[in-house]
Amino acid sequence: MRRQRLSWTIVLFVLLGLALPASTRAQGVADPDKSDDPISLETDPLEARFGGTRVSFEDAYGEPSKPEAGKYPRGDDYQIDGYKRVSVFYHEDRIVHISLFAPADDFWTTKQADDARADFLPSDAKLGTAVETADGEPLVRAKSKALAEEIEQEIYDTYKAKGKPGDLSVTYQLDKRKRVKAIDVELGRVSTSSQNDADAEKTYLKALRGQFDVLAASMDVFEQTLAGVQDGSIDAQTGFQRLLTAWIVWRQADVDAKTLKPPTSQQGTQDLYLQLTGLLATAADEFQNGLVNNDSSLLQSGDTKYAQARLFRILIQSTLEGAGV
Repeated sequence: MRRQRLSWTIVLFVLLGLALPASTRAQGVADPDKSDDPISLETDPLEARFGGTRVSFEDAYGEPSKPEAGKYPRGDDYQIDGYKRVSVFYHEDRIVHISLFAPADDFWTTKQADDARADFLPSDAKLGTAVETADGEPLVRAKSKALAEEIEQEIYDTYKAKGKPGDLSVTYQLDKRKRVKAIDVELGRVSTSSQNDADAEKTYLKALRGQFDVLAASMDVFEQTLAGVQDGSIDAQTGFQRLLTAWIVWRQADVDAKTLKPPTSQQGTQDLYLQLTGLLATAADEFQNGLVNNDSSLLQSGDTKYAQARLFRILIQSTLEGAGV
């Protein structure tokens, strides 16, 4: 792009008149008749837990309280001491979602919720650091080798669960007093608030880049056209048609810019872009009306606004390049 400032007003005058168209379970209690035999410590980390089978879960907790299962993620309801209810959803006999509900008259503290979930997570689960979901609720991600061996990627994909086999997430649902009223255990890696923000930023910046590139190209055409008219390489009629096309792009860019939905972190960038498109849209009107009406003041005003717009173009370009978009 030519960076040399041209006197657009003078060149436009050339066109004038020329072209205006929790607890661990007992593990292998020794048989009193075989007290000398070693006790096996080998247990299934998923037995009666998330990722385990319906048979193992119902051996531990009994049959569902209702004959029919609900749709995902609710599944079957179980009445278990210490919980209002426990809802379990099975995929081909394997647990892929558990919801633990606190007693209605006694919601849990975070510590109590930690204890309440313990008996239902894979016993080999490695827990991550507690963070927050996009809704501000506590979230703990975990990994289980045993889970990875039993639940395939295809099943993760079926439930639109992000991550890889072995990934699971524990989310606490809070009441207005920040007490835990329910716990959800599900496949995959639930997005944190920071991840959602990052995704929103990326989506916005990509959309901005798409609009900005079209606008920047039209500015290049505008400057190249005026330079061509000035040095005689572009005739007046062709030049005027090219300018009209550029001005149409500027006006449409100002309309399209208002459809972008920036996250809070990118509002400043959006404000800069709106200033850029607003200046160009106004400049387009002033340039065109100045030519049609032989009004030098409009042409000079358009020239000033275009010069300001070039500065905003540089700022937007730097922002996009800095973000790697």
